[in-house]
Amino acid sequence: MRGWAFLLGVVVLVSGCANGSVAEQPAAGTIEASAYRSRDDDARGGRFQITVTNASDAAITLQTVQFRSPAFAETPPSDRPLSMGPGARLDVPVTFGTADCAASVQPIEAVVAYLDASGASATETVPLAQPYDIIDRIHNEECAAERIAERISMTLTLDGPADSTGGVPTTGFPQRHATLTIGRGDAAQTDPIRVDEVAGSVVWNVVSDPAQPLPVTMEADSDQLRVPLLIGPATCADHVVADSKKPFVFPVWIAFGDGAPEYARIPVGDPTRSDLSEYLGNICHGS
Repeated sequence: MRGWAFLLGVVVLVSGCANGSVAEQPAAGTIEASAYRSRDDDARGGRFQITVTNASDAAITLQTVQFRSPAFAETPPSDRPLSMGPGARLDVPVTFGTADCAASVQPIEAVVAYLDASGASATETVPLAQPYDIIDRIHNEECAAERIAERISMTLTLDGPADSTGGVPTTGFPQRHATLTIGRGDAAQTDPIRVDEVAGSVVWNVVSDPAQPLPVTMEADSDQLRVPLLIGPATCADHVVADSKKPFVFPVWIAFGDGAPEYARIPVGDPTRSDLSEYLGNICHGS
């Protein structure tokens, strides 16, 4: 009897599926997503790319893409309305918010809104693949910058007018002399502090002054280090300047004692931002 009961159950189950009386299984996901970061993303700061793939067999129209992780404050979705055929891939720049250094990066997700082939709105929240641990690396960098900001003080000032006799390497734009002043904090009283490298943004080129090239070190018996820099426009293209969300994100790599260099950011105060913005206008538009 048990055998007959089993066979009867199978017949009922098959019959139910055929008649649609059994709940339908969810359809396979339409969207796949993967993260990557380009050099331009590094220069702009605060963003990376999500590669969206239409994994279905029908065309869709992408609408918005948003990054989510417990370790980052939520930011608005990026608008990218574009038709995508089956198997099509599209890179969408997305922003990330302030890092929570006590939180786990996982789960990381992409929230993708689109119109399906019939024009109906749909939204999928899908796992975000991170080749080369891109999101973990961003989180580590953000938290390293936060830790360094607690250990030392940094101030960027401009020194005198633009130097019309030379240009920042690779750009040809006039440059300004600037000084990065580093002060020793309580947590680093006995460590030598070494500045290994500086970098600019998509709008600004920031390099060390050839008169005092990097690396430079604040010795253990010193309380302050002055690092001469040169700052000049990286571009005068209006669309690049207008689209840059973080033009004043200037990376710096600093090592404490025998430790490896750590990523940080040079804080740019309002007076220096104002001076640089006026300088950019004078160089690019003569105003």
